[in-house]
Amino acid sequence: MTQDTHKAAFQSIADAMVASQDGVEHGKMMSHPAIAYRGKVFAFYASRDDMAFRLGAGFDLAPFGITDFELLAPFKTKPPMKDWFRISAADAPHWPKLAEHALQRMRDGA
Repeated sequence: MTQDTHKAAFQSIADAMVASQDGVEHGKMMSHPAIAYRGKVFAFYASRDDMAFRLGAGFDLAPFGITDFELLAPFKTKPPMKDWFRISAADAPHWPKLAEHALQRMRDGA
């Protein structure tokens, strides 16, 4: 897959969620395209052919078969954000389910 293909996969997920989920809208996160629920971002397309999801600190990715991930660390002088996970394009087939989980978490008030 190419970067354009990955970005198109993100856009497809975002468009589907905006069309089918009440309160979900397109947004921006650190100048990247994002998916938000009532103005709060829960997922976005990051710059290295990956998506970042706000899944919650300590979220277990093992049931998804994902072992290669990073915590989001956008600031050089601050530690990583423990509730945000960067998931590479190698695991793009899991992006829709992770986006759904992040949305549900947001709806639940987390």
